[in-house]
Amino acid sequence: MPSPIRANHLVSGDKIAFISPSERINSTLPAVVDRAAAVLSNKGFQVQTFFNKDEGIQSCIENRLSEIRAAFSDPSISAVITTIGGTTFTELLPALIADKELHETIRANPKVVVGYSDITGLHWFLYAMTGLRTFYGPGAVPEIGESNDINDKDTPLKFCVDSLLRAISSPEPL
Repeated sequence: MPSPIRANHLVSGDKIAFISPSERINSTLPAVVDRAAAVLSNKGFQVQTFFNKDEGIQSCIENRLSEIRAAFSDPSISAVITTIGGTTFTELLPALIADKELHETIRANPKVVVGYSDITGLHWFLYAMTGLRTFYGPGAVPEIGESNDINDKDTPLKFCVDSLLRAISSPEPL
């Protein structure tokens, strides 16, 4: 197993990528993805969504792999947040495990990674194959983008977003 590596904590102005390596809901819920991007933009971050429309299962697999590679290869990206979990991430594991060039890219340019549910497979892959430590946390759609009331101090979303940003933006250990 490779030596553990950590990405740098985020600072205002950093760019966060949204990827969808499992459930492909970007076309179904574009307003929610846009709200999630707006929430993070309002907190001082740039957001870029990596998403190509799928046409069949093979296209879907290739698109998801391409989006992962693009996000990790882009030196302007500091963090990757998945849009949601799902049930199909395991389709990608054989290709991800075999992609030694991607492993080296991740090791050379580590990023904060956040996701949950089926994305546990991505966390496993990243740690086992590259040593990258990741964050099991909220997705862009179900948590970050689901409320219109982010500024209400009593909403669960406010707590969720603030806790996430504290975890990934603090230079101090949690």
